[in-house]
Amino acid sequence: MTEVRDAAISFEARKIGLKKAQTRKGTDVILTLAVHPDEVPPDLWDTWVGQRYQVAMVALSDQDEPEPGPDAKDGARAVKIAGALCRNERFWKWVGVVDEDLAIKWVYAHLGINSRTDLRTHEKARAAFFKMYDRFVDAYKTGKA
Repeated sequence: MTEVRDAAISFEARKIGLKKAQTRKGTDVILTLAVHPDEVPPDLWDTWVGQRYQVAMVALSDQDEPEPGPDAKDGARAVKIAGALCRNERFWKWVGVVDEDLAIKWVYAHLGINSRTDLRTHEKARAAFFKMYDRFVDAYKTGKA
C-alpha cells in the first residue's frame, strides 16, 4: 500500500471562497483556492475533474511559519489539561476514584473517547471536557473538590 506522504502533492494556495451548495448527494461545501501558476503540480493538471483527494492544510503566518487555528489550539489545550487533571488528587475525589489510572478511565468513559489525543479532533468530546473541567474548577474554588 502506498504511503500518503509518498503520494501527496504539495502547493501553496490562498482561500478565496467557501460556500454551501446542493448536489445530488446532498449539501456539499465548495472550497475555492487560488494557486499561482508556477505552484500548480503537474499531477493536478492531469487528473480529471471529480478526482477525490485526501487534503491536509496548514495555515501560514506572514513569516511562512505554520500557524495552528483556534480548533487546533483548543485541542492541544484540552489534551494538556486532561493529563494534568487526571494526576490531581482533588479531581480523583471529585469523580469518586482513588488513583490516576481510574481517573483516566473515568474521563474516557465520561467523554466517550479512547485516548486523550481524541480531544484534538472530536469537537463534541472536547466541548464536554471543557464543560466538565469548568464544573470541577467551580467545585475546587468553593472547596467542594
